[in-house]
Amino acid sequence: MNTLARYLVLCVFAVLQLCVAPLAHADKGINGNELYTQSDEALAATIAGYQRLGVKWVRFDFDWSVIEPAPNAYNVKGYDRVVERLARADIRILGIIAYTPAWANGGKSGKFHPPADAGAFARFAGYLAARYSARGVHAWEIWNEPNLGQFWGNAPDPAAYASLLKRAYPAIKKADPSAWVVTGGLAQPATSATAIDALAFLEAVYRHGAQGYFDAVGNHPYTSPRMPGELMAHNWRRMAAASPSLLSVMKRYGDGDKKIWITEYGAPTGGKDRWGTVIAEERQAIMVEQAFAEAAPHGWAGPVFWYNYRDFCPYRPEADSECFFGLVRFDGSLKPAFEKFRLAR
Repeated sequence: MNTLARYLVLCVFAVLQLCVAPLAHADKGINGNELYTQSDEALAATIAGYQRLGVKWVRFDFDWSVIEPAPNAYNVKGYDRVVERLARADIRILGIIAYTPAWANGGKSGKFHPPADAGAFARFAGYLAARYSARGVHAWEIWNEPNLGQFWGNAPDPAAYASLLKRAYPAIKKADPSAWVVTGGLAQPATSATAIDALAFLEAVYRHGAQGYFDAVGNHPYTSPRMPGELMAHNWRRMAAASPSLLSVMKRYGDGDKKIWITEYGAPTGGKDRWGTVIAEERQAIMVEQAFAEAAPHGWAGPVFWYNYRDFCPYRPEADSECFFGLVRFDGSLKPAFEKFRLAR
């Protein structure tokens, strides 16, 4: 083979390699929280920030208690506006279907209770899928951190959560066969009276018959102050590197080909907490960079959703650290992590 022919063969081979083995990357997502409450001006500014960051996905609550405060009385104007604006920006939505209105929770106080009737929740999920599929929303997360009593009536119940999946999944698929259903992102507590370890909860959900009623597993592998690549970053490693892991549980039940969507990950840069998770802004920037780099090479990893875009509060040392997970400070100025997120691939 002469030199020119060898060169042409190598060129063709290089092109084929790009086609069949593109550079690994994790889709960049951000948590949008209660976008429907923002004014038109604030929403436009937020979405412009997302575009500057190269955000591909936004995750936010489709809060049942807000949208259907009374049976069959839907309050969707604010949500329609957000969905329309994000569609214009070519940003996909992962909608969290969660939080029960008073009429559907069995008379309990507050929205952080499971529905008394899983069928009522399924009807609401089907309504959302039908309404928003035409507007480009095809991904739904069923609840948020269902293994924490904080979001499940003080005592998580994997059997009840499995029932919720088994009712909601077919309702969503009937309304939108192309929809993607993700389990509620799992928190990382030790098992107690008010919480269940993530692996134990997922195992129990499978045991209660939920296999086949979701398309991906949601997880919240917070590691702060440790970086995701550190050996002692147990929450991150328990997705796939440890034994057992979420992935090993999934494989045991025949779901090894499904992905784990990291629907929350981040760290606070100020305030007070009791867990020692507050880190410097410069370290948060390194964490952003490493999180996407750690997820990128793995076939099991779905999109990574940073928590969150903007701080909830002006800075005060005594404030709750929950205020300060943003890439952007409350006053709109940028933390160093903003640029690292923008550059992540």
